[in-house]
Amino acid sequence: MFEESSGEGERYIKINTDAFESIQTDFHITIDDTYYEVTTKKEHAYTLFSFDFGKANPRDSQVTNVITGKKKDNPRKGIEAELLKQLFCLYHFNSETLYISNYQKLPFFLNVLQKQLKRKFVTKSFFKDKEEFISILKSVDKISFTEAKELFNQDSAERKALTDLTGTDAPDKFTIEAEYSKPFEIKPFLDKLLKSKGKDNLKDLMISGRDERNFCILYNHDTFLKRVTIKCGKEGDGKFNSDIVLNKLLEEVLK
Repeated sequence: MFEESSGEGERYIKINTDAFESIQTDFHITIDDTYYEVTTKKEHAYTLFSFDFGKANPRDSQVTNVITGKKKDNPRKGIEAELLKQLFCLYHFNSETLYISNYQKLPFFLNVLQKQLKRKFVTKSFFKDKEEFISILKSVDKISFTEAKELFNQDSAERKALTDLTGTDAPDKFTIEAEYSKPFEIKPFLDKLLKSKGKDNLKDLMISGRDERNFCILYNHDTFLKRVTIKCGKEGDGKFNSDIVLNKLLEEVLK
């Protein structure tokens, strides 16, 4: 993560341990009719942002007892919300890495930081060259891509197999998505795919696999992302305990 400079010099500045020092420990914010309660835990090595959020609507006029089926008036008012959804964002300063529990929420998280700190932050994905990606990939779970004629030549065995499979002449362009129940090594084929991507014969190439530590790694449009899976049990209210999430994440970071 970097801060975008508003002055002269370097456009992107590496953030340090006091980057989030002025942000409140507890605050709330409403964006797109969704109410967010935010708690921050700031330490020298990291900052954790915990979001609990929800909307006041939709709201049913009645609630139902799921055992008896009986209904009664909903005690929750139209201006109240149940904050049942969660988001966790951990920035680790030493590794300069942002961990976010829902990658789709990244623009939202950066927007919150900008609103609270009046500073603009940006993130940069890990970019790996083809050779480095192949070198750390130990097995493959899933591949998908859209291909033009150049990858499988008209007289190739692969092209003939595609024609036999569809029962017609192979199309000018097609999309393939393959999943594997038992991950295995197919590096020669991936090397061929990646070289074809370099010649712009492939579109929307995505490779999902595992590295030597069994972490899920993703190659998507030349962007390399790593996904960490942690096991956390939910509390009685069906929500995750932020302290347990933090400890589990730090265990992975410090491995």
